[in-house]
Parts: sequence; C-alpha cells; structure tokens
Amino acid sequence: MNDPLFTTPAGVRRLEAELLPAWMPAQRWFAGKARAERVFRIVRQVVIGPAQVLAVEVSYAEGGSETYAVPLTIAADAEPQAVVAKLENGVLYDATHDADFRAALFRLLQSGGRDGELCSEAGSALSAMFPEGVAPESRVLDAEQSNTSLIYGERLFVKLYRKLSTGINPDAEITRFLSERAKFKHVAAFGGAIEWAGASLALATAVVPNHGNAWSLAVREFSHCIQDPDAIADWTTRIYLLGLRTGEMHLALASDASQSEFAPEHLEDSDTSRVVGGVTHLAARVSALLRERLDSLEGETRLLAEKVLQNGVRAVPAVGGISGMKTRTHGDYHLGKVLDTGEDFVIIDFEGEPSRSLDERRAKHPPLRDVAGMLRSFHYAAHAGRKSDAKVTVGQAEHWARRSQQVFLTAWRAAIAESFIETPNDAELLRLFLLEKALYEILYELNSRPDWLDIPLRGLLALDA
Repeated sequence: MNDPLFTTPAGVRRLEAELLPAWMPAQRWFAGKARAERVFRIVRQVVIGPAQVLAVEVSYAEGGSETYAVPLTIAADAEPQAVVAKLENGVLYDATHDADFRAALFRLLQSGGRDGELCSEAGSALSAMFPEGVAPESRVLDAEQSNTSLIYGERLFVKLYRKLSTGINPDAEITRFLSERAKFKHVAAFGGAIEWAGASLALATAVVPNHGNAWSLAVREFSHCIQDPDAIADWTTRIYLLGLRTGEMHLALASDASQSEFAPEHLEDSDTSRVVGGVTHLAARVSALLRERLDSLEGETRLLAEKVLQNGVRAVPAVGGISGMKTRTHGDYHLGKVLDTGEDFVIIDFEGEPSRSLDERRAKHPPLRDVAGMLRSFHYAAHAGRKSDAKVTVGQAEHWARRSQQVFLTAWRAAIAESFIETPNDAELLRLFLLEKALYEILYELNSRPDWLDIPLRGLLALDA
C-alpha cells in the first residue's frame, strides 16, 4: 500500500502523534493501559498484501518501552470494531479484519522462504490440511487476549503476535519440537511460523476440536462435585489423565539430547540457590506491599493477610543437594493452557510468562515448576467455584482442591517414574516452586484483583500447615 499516510513524513507524523495514540491504548492487546505519558514511534514497516504492517514502539515517561505489530489498511468502509480512524479518503482500519490481508498472510506461511525482513516456515500439517494450496475462507476470533487469533477453513489456527520481541519465541520453538520432532500427540500440530526482522510475527497450528479449556471444565466439575459427592470419581479419573499427559509432555521435551536447546542438563546447587534467592526477594516484596495495602483490605482477606505478615513469609526452604535434571518446560502451565477434547487433553500456548524476557522463558528448569503451576490452578478453580456459590464453604473448596492436586501429582509421578527426569525426594523442591507461584499470585491480585487475594493467601498459609 502506497498511501501517503504510510509513505510520507507528514503521514507518519500524523500516525505517531494522533491516530495511533488515540486507538492503540483501547485495544485488548495493549499492555500499557495503566501507564501515562506515552510516546509512539513507527520503527519499521512492511507490506503484506493490501496492508502496511507497522512496528510501533511505545515508550513511557517512567522508562521502558514495548513494540507492537499493527497491520493497517484503508478502504471506503469497514466493520465498526475494526475502525482506527476516519480519513479524508476513506477509513483506516485494523487489517486483521480484512479477508485479503488474511489471505496474504496465509500465502506467506505457505511460501516457506525469505522475503526481505520476512521469513516464513511451513509445517507439514499445513500442506496436509490444504493440499490444493489455495487460501481458504478465514475469520477473526473475538476473544479477550494479548494476541489476535485467526481461523482458516475451520482447520488452521493462526496467532498473530501483537507484542514483538527480537529473539526465538518459545511458543513456536516448543510447538514445532513437540509436534514434528518428538511426535507428541497431545499438542496442536505445527502449521508454520512467520518472523519479521528477527521477531515472531505469527504461529500457525491445527485447530483442535474442543469443549473449552480445562479451567472451565474444572470450575464446572467443582460445582458438580459439590452437588453430587459421587461425581468426584469421574473428575479424578479425568485429572489422573491430565497428570499422565503432563508427565508425557515433560518426557517429550527431554527426549532429544542432540539439540542443545532441548538437551536435559543436570540440576546444580547454583540453580536451586538462584531460585531460593529469587523467592526470598519476592517474599520481601510481598511483605512490604501487604503492609502498605493492609488498611485497604477487608474482612477475612485482611485476617489472612495479617496472618501471613505475622508468619513473616519466612518459610523459604534452603534447597540443596538435589540430584535432578532441568529441561525445557511449558513455562506458564495452568488449567487455562489445556484444551478439553472430551475424551482427552491437548496442551497449548508455550509462550511462557509474558512478563519475563525471551531468554528467561527459554531457560531450562526442573519440570516440577510446571507441576506447581498446575497444582495452584486447581486451588484457584475450587475457590472460583466457591465465590460463585454462597452456599459453598471454604472447607469444601480446600478439600476438593487437595484431592485434585493429590491425584494429578500421583499421575504425573507415575508418568515419569524410573525416567532420568525423575527427582527422588522432590518434596522440598516442589514446595519451593509452590511458594514462588503463590507469592507471584499475591502480587498480581494485590495490583489487579483484590477480591481474589484471599485465594493465594490461603495457598501460602497452607504451605506452612
């Protein structure tokens, strides 16, 4: 697209000073909504089909910056939800809502080559799904998320990354490895990937028919088990299967010692000391913020916070002498990262924790770190169910969560038993990761959802019980 808005200094200045600052902060994928005094700067552009894809750097007065992928195009009219601004010559709108742009993105995925700063790789699943090679009908998914999701022919799912980070994205890297090298069946098949100037722009995977994610399943099943105690048998059968699939994922991630990025490594005392140091620092932050916010807390949440402060968040174990392994892991594992297919589970979304750098997200850790994330997720699901039903007691939620956690952990240990990634006497290490996760949750809830703060506070106190 050669419109002067994108190709002349005056047009670019208008985008940077007027149009983008008015539109971007209102988008669901924009992470800096709470930060003021923003400066927008277009650092590069590339043409894909009818659209100009802009890399927009957003800098903040208090420091730091983020870069976003913003595909834009101009037409006589557009869907209201896609409109960026009305111009003298038409409507400027988000090109993800343009069928021609989506078709061009599909063709770029298929090409599997390099075109200037754009580099694409086609997975074997892509040609299997669309042997005719013609771009199928496509649509945009309307979902609250940090990226934009596209569906092609109801068979291919494409995640367009909005936040650009230079380096290898673990989402594409791990999905490709599990799907094409390890042949792990419980991950969405790798369809392809696009990089732009060294940053991941898009990831394509096969659509997985599903009944929603495991979080929704868990919350529903909690309510079902409260109404009918006999339902716990069916629920624990499902959770045992999820534990097995999780262990199988960890075995698959550790299955190829020939690739340095995935080769398992021995866990050193320095590794665990580093985690202990990080958790100790995190505990100090939590204590300071709880004291600062204590007067704003009410009822039982305040009583729980006071109890945590009385304990001094002191129980950071000194873990050492563990003869375990560190491997690539999921990195942000919880019930929301698992799809429920009805009969089985498929694990998705290997981006890792968004607040961490790409290097941190690609680092190797004991698989128990993923396990801790899932165990905490069961606790959250139980209390989410409790909060939606005033008749449910804290005791009922805690009992259901503990039962779910025990079954999942038993299954995971069975899946990795007698493998080289098994960690004998792993209770202390698991407790350390549970503590780390609960502390992160407390910080998040203090800053984002104070009404949910009681959940991680209970989780933290349970570690001392």
